[in-house]
Parts: sequence; C-alpha cells; structure tokens
Amino acid sequence: MSLEAETLRRLHRSFFPESGTPPEWFDRLAILLQENGVDVVDVVSYLRAMLLHEKGLAIENQSLREALRAPLGGWKHFGSSVTLVVPVTKSEAFLGQVLDFYDGVGVCPVLIVDEETSDEARYLLSTRGDAFIDMRGESRGDSLLSDLFARIDTDWILRLGDEELPTPALLNFVDKAVEYSSDFEWGFSRIQCRYDSTSGSLQYSQFLPYGPLAAADRQWRLIARTSSPRERRAAAPDAIILSLDWVVRSFAERIERLRAHEGQEQTAASLLPFHLHEAVPESWHMFTPLPGEQYVEFARQLYRSITQSQRSGPWNRDGSGEAS
Repeated sequence: MSLEAETLRRLHRSFFPESGTPPEWFDRLAILLQENGVDVVDVVSYLRAMLLHEKGLAIENQSLREALRAPLGGWKHFGSSVTLVVPVTKSEAFLGQVLDFYDGVGVCPVLIVDEETSDEARYLLSTRGDAFIDMRGESRGDSLLSDLFARIDTDWILRLGDEELPTPALLNFVDKAVEYSSDFEWGFSRIQCRYDSTSGSLQYSQFLPYGPLAAADRQWRLIARTSSPRERRAAAPDAIILSLDWVVRSFAERIERLRAHEGQEQTAASLLPFHLHEAVPESWHMFTPLPGEQYVEFARQLYRSITQSQRSGPWNRDGSGEAS
C-alpha cells in the first residue's frame, strides 16, 4: 500500500474517527514518510501506540528511562580529553541556570559568543565571571570547527546548545568514547521536551520514535581532532540529548530559529516543519512525563524564572500573547 496523504488520512480516521487533525498535516507527513521509506505496517503500529497512549496505556521510551537512571558524575576525561562547548545565543533569561546545572554535575563548559549572542547574554557572562571564547567574525562550517580546535587543548569536542541538557548516560558514554578511535564523529538522539504548567511536569515527545524515523533527529555532536576523514557512528540508544527549546523560547523565537536552519544542507527540507511542536498535532507526540526528578525541577524553576522576567513583555509560548 502506497503511503499517500489520503491513505494516511484514512488510516488515522480508522483509529481516531473524531480526530480534528488538519488535512495539510497529512500532506506534509506523507512526504516525510515516503522519503524515509516508512512502511504502512510501521504507521499502523504507531497509530496503535497513539491509541494506547490516549487510553492511558502509554509505552514509555525505555532508553530515556535508562539514560536518566545512569550515575551522574565521576567522569575522568572532561577537561583533559574532551571539552564541552556551548554556543551562547539570546539566552540571558535562562543561561545562568544552565551554567549552574553544569557546575552541579562537575562539568565546566567552554562558552562561545558570536553574532548570535545577545548583548544581555554577554553582560551576564561578564557579571558572573564565566570565561568564554569570542568567535565573532569567524567563518562557519568545517573551518569554524578547525578554529575551535585551534583554541582548545583537548582532542575531542562535545557540542551542546544552551537550550539543551545532557542525560547522565550521554555524559557517561562520552567519557568512555574518547578513549577509543580518534577518527570518529558520534551521533546522539535528541528528544524534545515541554513544560506543562498546569501539572507542573516536564514532558517529552515520542513523535515517531520507532522505525526508520527513529534517528531523524540524530545530532552529530562528539567530534575528534583529526586530519583524516571522520567515520560517523551512532552512540548507544540511552545517550540522549534533552532539548528544552519549547520551555525556554517563545513561539516567535522558535520560528526564527527554524528559518535560520533552512539553509543547512544536513537537514532535509521535509523535516524542517516538524522541528516545531506546533506543526505536529498533540496526539501524534504522545507526550509522556519525564521520569528524572532533577530535570523536572530544573525545568520547573526555569519556567518560573522566565515567566516572571518576561511577564511584562511580549514573550509567549503559544503565539497568543500570554504565557501558557
């Protein structure tokens, strides 16, 4: 059976007769599924999982649960063999808490400021006394990576965004991976999280976690210093990046970031609309409470501080003018 948009609509209607999913959603999703070679069987399995989720019989992401159960701390190679690099953007409202998180787990990131860094974020770094590398005016792409290695002593770089947090299992994986081949580039799964202010819970999306699309959001973030071609390898399934972009940025800011990625060759055009959760009907996400209390409390405090600091401004999460 061909996965045309009409086929997808009919399959969805058979599971959810009263669904209000917009027709254009199926048009976009059909293209995505076709490009990734997803079989109808995978789609039916996913729709069944959605139905179980709606009935309170959700299937959790076991890899994420294992990622959060891993021990946090005791790493040997951060700072000596691998450097965590965090580019700073317009993140003054939450950057301090992100840096406090790394202080708490014993990892000292190297901060990067460039044209995307706001004046307020630079000022925050200055008042905190955090060291940073100024990359304004530097070239992008592979040459930027070379410039970074020229300023960093370690043989490995781990790149994370200022809206992302590593799971314990990811940090443990990195600490072991840097002991092996120096010709690798490691890819990690990234999971999108949102904060539900009504229940006070941090929730993660299970949007298409199965089949060929499971690796659609793989991030190539652990990179070795080498003059040889790098071999790409997938990290262990529990080595996961948690993205808090939906928590810390407004709808308008997320749209802006999406447009900034439109010119990147590594992102297929059909995937771009799915980088914003607003483009995906909520039922397809199968939002599930995150089991890690440390991260839940972090998001809770983050949400409160951002809401308080932006209450009098135009900042909002859903584009309506009010913080949701």
